[in-house]
Amino acid sequence: MSEKASQSKSQENTLFGPDFVQKKYWFLIWLIVFLPLAGTGAVITVFTILGGVVFLIPSMAVMLFSLYWYPLYHQSLHYAITDEHVVVEKGVWWQRKTTVPLEMITNVDKTQNPLERIYGIGKIHAQTAGAGGSQGARAEAIIRGVKDLSGIQDNIERRIRGKMAKKEPSRSKEEDIFERILAEIKAIRQELKK
Repeated sequence: MSEKASQSKSQENTLFGPDFVQKKYWFLIWLIVFLPLAGTGAVITVFTILGGVVFLIPSMAVMLFSLYWYPLYHQSLHYAITDEHVVVEKGVWWQRKTTVPLEMITNVDKTQNPLERIYGIGKIHAQTAGAGGSQGARAEAIIRGVKDLSGIQDNIERRIRGKMAKKEPSRSKEEDIFERILAEIKAIRQELKK
């Protein structure tokens, strides 16, 4: 493959991952979930040490595991938008690659919860007709933790429109075909009249 061809091929694809800010967002979620658990454990410990220990040990194990797992999951997220597909790769231990053809995508939505809005990140949902649920809850491809939501949504929608425009025959060709069919029918009618 020539150098120009490989450059134009690489320009067709948009490869990216989640923004680093997503780690901060996940840490905030972690604090919101686990600080009340730690406080509850401390209160239980005041009344009974054994009860507090029984409550805190599993809670601490889950908390520490979450701190270990979040960065690994963040590193496993990879996204690609090509002229043919939207690709989402993820997974720490069980890796999953989802490829959604552009011509199958019916909806491209963007969502942000209030905490994501604080950090300026959100999600893009690429849904096909077979998906169910509202707001992309069951979307085939979910691009998480990205900042340029409108830009990514526009990129996907532009590629979908370009793909559909290539497939649609031009009106002049259709009209030309209809005119040839009409002329053929008229010729057959003239032959039958003889």
